[in-house]
Amino acid sequence: MVNAASGGERDKLVEGGTERVGSRAGAVRVLAQVAAEAAAAKAAKAVVVAGDLVNSWNSASQISSFKQVWPARFASPVHLVPGNHDVDRSRVSRRFVLDIPDASAAEEFFSEREDMAVALRRFKPFLQFHQRVFKSTLDADAPLPVRRLTIGSLTIGLIGLNTAWLAHEADHGGKLVVGRRLLTEALEQLEARSPDLILAIGHHPPSAWAPFERTLIEPLLSRC
Repeated sequence: MVNAASGGERDKLVEGGTERVGSRAGAVRVLAQVAAEAAAAKAAKAVVVAGDLVNSWNSASQISSFKQVWPARFASPVHLVPGNHDVDRSRVSRRFVLDIPDASAAEEFFSEREDMAVALRRFKPFLQFHQRVFKSTLDADAPLPVRRLTIGSLTIGLIGLNTAWLAHEADHGGKLVVGRRLLTEALEQLEARSPDLILAIGHHPPSAWAPFERTLIEPLLSRC
């Protein structure tokens, strides 16, 4: 949750809803908690949800419970990035193998909009939800949400990283990619408008990324 504090305090960031839950009821409780925190911070300017909106987009009951607290309880603008549970695994065929073993393959994949469009089919329910709620389309031409926010006295650039391109397998740790080309384009887009600060937010930490990807991405994150 991005919050601009009032009462003469400095602008600050507030993190909420970090509790790990193992049930649908628990997930709804945590989301309601975050919504309440956002409402309590009357000067809050934005809420960022870093993925795993539901445990499974194939579960009607989970989606129904999720909608109990979304989006009406959030008075602040909300920004989303996908997590591994936002991948619709029913759309992942064994015949469709996305093999990105090195930096060269990553560069080739993220340079081909048609390839990204095919991979984004795995995120169809998440993307449809994003379009329906936020009237904002994420597709192969614009796969990352890039926003410019005014938080108190600061102008903040927000980049939502998709760290879940290869997160359809259970053992995805140490294999994930972010996309050097995508992050570079997003940084250049924001830097052209001279923000005071740029935030890049993703679901998975760098420790879950492929080693070659960390080598490419971490220098770019120094610009954030």
